[in-house]
Amino acid sequence: MIMVVGEYIKKESDESNFIDGLGFKVCKEVARLGTSVSLETLISSDETGLTVLDDLVTDGVLFDPMLCNCGLPSSCFNKHERLLDGTSATCISEEQLLNSCSNYDDIKVIHFGSFSSFIDPSSNSLMKVMKLVDPSPVFYFNPDINEVDLKNIPLFEDKSKFFIENSDIIQLDDDFLRLIYPRIKKEQRLDAFQNEYEHINIVYLCESMITFISSKNAVDGMVVKKPFESKRDDLSPLVAGVFLAKLHDYEAFGDDLSDPIFKYDEKLISDTLDAIISEIDC
Repeated sequence: MIMVVGEYIKKESDESNFIDGLGFKVCKEVARLGTSVSLETLISSDETGLTVLDDLVTDGVLFDPMLCNCGLPSSCFNKHERLLDGTSATCISEEQLLNSCSNYDDIKVIHFGSFSSFIDPSSNSLMKVMKLVDPSPVFYFNPDINEVDLKNIPLFEDKSKFFIENSDIIQLDDDFLRLIYPRIKKEQRLDAFQNEYEHINIVYLCESMITFISSKNAVDGMVVKKPFESKRDDLSPLVAGVFLAKLHDYEAFGDDLSDPIFKYDEKLISDTLDAIISEIDC
């Protein structure tokens, strides 16, 4: 199964109210494709939390009942404030997260990123649990952070470095590369990243191309590129959800009898990127 450690956020505007959040959206994408997935986050007892819980049940997303009915408020973004600190999105403890992981014996991948991965105490909890989960799953880091979000994140560089160094796959975009390499020219940032972090596989999403780049440590290195055209905003959850669901179902993260491992070939990656493009075009 795929575990998503992440947040849900209520977005409010004069035009509409809706539930957002990277973790919430990724797990729904995975579940939509019929792959077993859980969302690990505190779920508030407030109206927003109850709506989220109903959504998860409807979509077949697993969750830890012990994380439900939390007394903290749900995170909320509106034109007046961005409420994150002290909310259900960012306050899961190390013990709670580790207990949630122990509920399953078939975790192949843990996807994480965005606010809950950078803001304490949830960030600190995740950093500790990554070292404790046994057997260690494949870690998929999806930062999904931009300059506006950065104002909420202390110790951004240190945390980014830790998560990159301890992950197997990272989903990159130009926003994140600009944040970690502000003094390097745009066209040189991806190369700089690959040279600094040779161990990690890359899913690189830009305006009109999705690219998989195997780690520099791979025996058979590969680069697979697929162009696409889309005016859709916020493709990050869809890309991550389809990539993980398809590869999980192809047993690229190991089968029921083996410990998690990321194994792939060029055709498998090509087929997976084609599936992502097909979903983008829907």
